[in-house]
Amino acid sequence: MRKYARINGLGCVVIEKPVRKIKRITSEQKQQFDSFFNNKAHVIMSSYKTDAKIGQPVVYLKNTKNVL
Repeated sequence: MRKYARINGLGCVVIEKPVRKIKRITSEQKQQFDSFFNNKAHVIMSSYKTDAKIGQPVVYLKNTKNVL
């Protein structure tokens, strides 16, 4: 509040912040997500890079753009 008044002046109206609604994914959505990224038709697995947290290889989406 103090920072906002210092930047915009004391007479400014305070901006209303939107309420954030967090929606968690269901187990079915998680399974569909995992099956999509495990399908080699959609992704390319890196043979030399691994994720530090989970220790699995990094996957990249294949280029799906068509040549004109």
